[in-house]
Amino acid sequence: MKHALPPIFAFTLSALVLVAAFIFAEPISEAVTATESAATDDAPLVAVPAPDSSDAKLRVNVLVKGETLNMTLADYLRGVTASEVPGTFYPEAIKAQAVAARTNLYWKLAHTNPGHPSADVCDDPAHCAAYATDSDLQEKWGGKYAELMPNIVSAVNATDGIVIRYNGDIIQAVFHSSGGGYTEDSGNVWTEQLPYLVTRESPEGPASVPNFISEYAFTINEFKRLATEKYPGISFDKGLLTNEERNAQSGRLLYVNLGDKRVSGTQLRLIYGLRSAMVNWTIDGNEIRLTTKGYGHGVGLSQYGANEFARNGASYEDILTYYYKGSVASSYSS
Repeated sequence: MKHALPPIFAFTLSALVLVAAFIFAEPISEAVTATESAATDDAPLVAVPAPDSSDAKLRVNVLVKGETLNMTLADYLRGVTASEVPGTFYPEAIKAQAVAARTNLYWKLAHTNPGHPSADVCDDPAHCAAYATDSDLQEKWGGKYAELMPNIVSAVNATDGIVIRYNGDIIQAVFHSSGGGYTEDSGNVWTEQLPYLVTRESPEGPASVPNFISEYAFTINEFKRLATEKYPGISFDKGLLTNEERNAQSGRLLYVNLGDKRVSGTQLRLIYGLRSAMVNWTIDGNEIRLTTKGYGHGVGLSQYGANEFARNGASYEDILTYYYKGSVASSYSS
């Protein structure tokens, strides 16, 4: 059975509209412009958006650590972008992430979210998008804060107001860490196949992605126990994992018989805590070993793939229109 979109995208897909979304305490309050130098080592980084900034004009409500905070879109995007991609990424890859996060925010503004009706978005990456406050980032980056934060601020400011559209409508610009070499069709992971969320080859690999390949070993009894916790009464009389169905292009697991239960690759991933559904396995005696590539659901923008494209000279527009097939990047106000 196919899964519906996770909470961040579980709203009616046919309701995509032009107005204003996974994606990623105090807001990152004021922050430096792209041309301003970093703050001193012992002071917070300060940045002031340009007076005509679209992102600085829009205010949003963000549920952060259980508290609803009101902040500018510019502040929100800095906290999301810094949480979703490393500050050491190439500039065009960071810009691509900023635009994807902005696009999702506008999409979510057009839809009621029953998970937090008092807020437009939250800081839970499983529900909306990761978000870090300025103080969180200073603690996380330590002495690197003054070096890395300007990269984030510059990317957000440089793409001010830019969103992604397909046939004139703002898209659901979903993203993930690494596609494992290929992204996935949205219909193979969630409920509906969107025309711009299709399988695309992605250039990242073991040399550019931490833990690109991950291995998981279970005893046969442990493997069965975890399945039984999810499906009481499951039978393994006909084997552990049989009759697999895969995306012919990417090799990502779509469906497989887990004992006598037909499950999706996404379900298998959740049961066994796998980094992705691009998974293969071997059985040796009393042990089953699963090997995965990449990290995340695999749909839309691959963040590490975007960084590889940027390393090879691609612009953020090139990156976005590649991963979101048939889309265009343009100003929200246009």
